[in-house]
Amino acid sequence: MFVVVSFPIVVSCWLIAAHFLRDGNFFLVLACFFAPGLLLFEERWAARTLQIGLFLASFEWIHTLIDLVMMRMMDQQPFIRLALILGTVAAWTFGSALLFQLPVMKKRFELMPPSAPPSPQTAVDPADKEP
Repeated sequence: MFVVVSFPIVVSCWLIAAHFLRDGNFFLVLACFFAPGLLLFEERWAARTLQIGLFLASFEWIHTLIDLVMMRMMDQQPFIRLALILGTVAAWTFGSALLFQLPVMKKRFELMPPSAPPSPQTAVDPADKEP
């Protein structure tokens, strides 16, 4: 199940890597391309790092969507298809970040809060009851 849940995360990382490649930012390309490797670490920091990165990537997609739609509108070119595609990619990336809230991911990365010890039940002594 972990592999199935991880697939959208890997795709999202590689999509944003391709986006940064188009911009020529090779540091971010390498960081995003190898970011799915964090899934191999069963540590809380790895999951949170990926989750924060995916949230930031979704905002980058929204920023790109707004910029490109504005340019298209100024040039009086069609922009609906562009907005739908980039909006879908932004939603996919945001949804990928939310996958860390699934039980399989919480268990693997120990994201669940520690369970509280069971509260001792106070025994009521019949002699303590008031008549």
